Amino acid sequence: MLAEAPPSVNRRHSCGCRSYAWYHSWGEGDVVTKPPYEITSHTADIGLVIRGTDMAELLVNGGYALNAIQFEQPPLGRDISREIRVESTGTDTLLVDWLNELLYMFVGEGLVFSRFKAMDVSGASAVLLCEGEQYDPSRHAVVRDIKAATYHMAGVRCTDEGYEARVILDV
Repeated sequence: MLAEAPPSVNRRHSCGCRSYAWYHSWGEGDVVTKPPYEITSHTADIGLVIRGTDMAELLVNGGYALNAIQFEQPPLGRDISREIRVESTGTDTLLVDWLNELLYMFVGEGLVFSRFKAMDVSGASAVLLCEGEQYDPSRHAVVRDIKAATYHMAGVRCTDEGYEARVILDV
């Protein structure tokens, strides 16, 4: 049975998280042992700042930014055309949902896109026309495996030039 660790054994790691001593109750008093986990530091994220004169251009530029990070050379083919609809809960999350949809199209359907055109962007929804081709490892060398765009610290703000968004990619 696990007992509650007293506050005195509560300490902070260099990464800022808290570590608690591992307490086991065996009937003869509490025994402190090493916890069955380790907390390690890693850099598994890439931050992006994306700009556009309006939300439509911001989403389009987000697609190109994703390609620039993911592939050694940007995809060029335009054999396949897809209309992608994205519904979100707000403008801050619309970009994240759009990038995750592109990642799904790559992983789930094997599609890489070379061109993006915003057809309709209003509020927290968007329709974009994407042109591309089937993924071919001989032509589309992946330099970073991107797992997801995250909502952590995601945001869109208005600037004098238009819009600026920040998003973190989990790699």
